[in-house]
Formats: sequence, C-alpha cells, structure tokens
Amino acid sequence: MRLSPALSRPLERALKEKHCLIAAHRGSWGGPVLQNTLPAYALALRRGADILETDVCLSADGEMLCFHDGSEREVFGREFDIRTLPLSGVRALRPLNAYGQETGDIIPTLEETLRFALDREAFLNVDRAWDALDRVCSLLDRYPKARERCILKAPMRKARRALSFLDAHRVKYMFMPIVYTWAEVEEALEWTGVNTVGLEMIPSGPEDPLFGAEAMARVHAAGLFVWVNTLRLGERKKDRLYGDLDDFGSLENPGAGWGSLMEMGADVLQTDFADLVRAERERRYGR
Repeated sequence: MRLSPALSRPLERALKEKHCLIAAHRGSWGGPVLQNTLPAYALALRRGADILETDVCLSADGEMLCFHDGSEREVFGREFDIRTLPLSGVRALRPLNAYGQETGDIIPTLEETLRFALDREAFLNVDRAWDALDRVCSLLDRYPKARERCILKAPMRKARRALSFLDAHRVKYMFMPIVYTWAEVEEALEWTGVNTVGLEMIPSGPEDPLFGAEAMARVHAAGLFVWVNTLRLGERKKDRLYGDLDDFGSLENPGAGWGSLMEMGADVLQTDFADLVRAERERRYGR
C-alpha cells in the first residue's frame, strides 16, 4: 500500500491560504535580467511568485548548475554544451541579456539557489535533475529546511532511476512526476516509498482525459495537488502544455485563461508572468 502523501506544513498552509500558488518559470526574466539567475529569482518573488522553478544540469566536474542545458545559444550567443565545462569555465563565460549585451551575471549553483530560496522562505521546484537526484539529495540533506521547501520533479518516461533512488532514500523529499497519461499516474503511485505529493499534468489537448475539472478532482481525491504548466513554448500544438489555456492566451483575458484553470481546481500554475497571475488570483480570492 502506498504511503499517504506528506505535504510539508508550510506548503499545505500556503495552498490553503492562497488557493492557487504561482511558480515562476526560471524566475522572472527578460530585458537585463537573465533566466535561472539570482536576480531572476528575486524579481519573481517581488512579482508575487510562491515557488521558484529552476533547471539543473551537471558541469564537467560534477557541480550542479542552475541552467537549462540546450539553451546555450540563447544565453551565451553561441552553440556549445555547458556540461563539457568545469565550474570555473562556466564562471568565466559572459551571458547576454535580452539586448544582446554581455552582463556580469553568473550561472548559480543549485546550492546558491537553494540558500537564496530558504533564506526567503520561498519554495523551490527542481527540474531536469532526474539523472542526478543522488547528488541533489546529498545537498538537500545538509539543509533541514529543504524537506519543507523543495519539490523535486521528473517526467515519468525518464524517471525510473530517480524513483528508485527516492524510494530508498531515508529523507522523503516531496516529489511530483510529470505525467502525460493516466497510465503514468498509476505507475507513479505504485512506488510506495516515494513521497509523491502532486502531479504536473500535461494533456495533449482539451479532449485528453487529463484535461479539465473532472481530471483535477480525480487527482485531488487521491490526496495530491494539481500543477498546471501554462507556458506556450511555440505555435505547435505540443508547445501548449495545457490545451489552449496558456500564458499567451491569458494576456488579453486573464479570467478566461488563468482564471479558468483556478476554477477547474489547479493548485499551482507555472508561468512566465507571475505578476499577472497574482493579479488574477487577487481578483478571485482576494489574496
């Protein structure tokens, strides 16, 4: 029998008080502020984010970097693989801002980001670290508050190694699988020693069984929260991560986009526009 989900008290309290939490995708960035940097995370909190979402990859010498590998051209203006560089080489790079100008910003390590979040009592969602959760948890183990503030996630199609590790690890950090089908939901819940507390649900469209209020109610009945990713990564159908209810479509009518998701029962919205989602939440719930 699967262990009951164990939300941390701070996260449970935040969900009850605010109804819907806001997760800032790589922080809040644009203009002079770079994605996945401490200034981006600081700006996200000022704009009303409750959760900082960060990506993690390993440098050549095993340091955990807060960087979405594959975005090197976007951030540095040239093609290369950041994972082939040691931390010292990464720190020697000069990222570009949205104006194409070099900046003095640095790519932070996960420990630097973790300390930033814990110092501000923010929640931290760690993404893209599914092949290095042993290293991630070794770091988190040194910070007692990490158990209350960190949510690990991985797509079920790539999560077997991560699930095996979490199943055996003595500290039951909060985990959220990314699921595309109900079969993946059922598979995730078979891991009895993993503290699965929520699901990031990515339906193929409005006709998908994972889409809508009924699907969210089914997840809630299992004692889990629902995380919806409202990013629009491009113009293809698969680039819209929750049907047509996304950031771009919500700009003109927030109530019909983000508001509809709140009404359906979404507990967390991951967004590039934390301040606008906060305004819609305040309109609906007064907080």
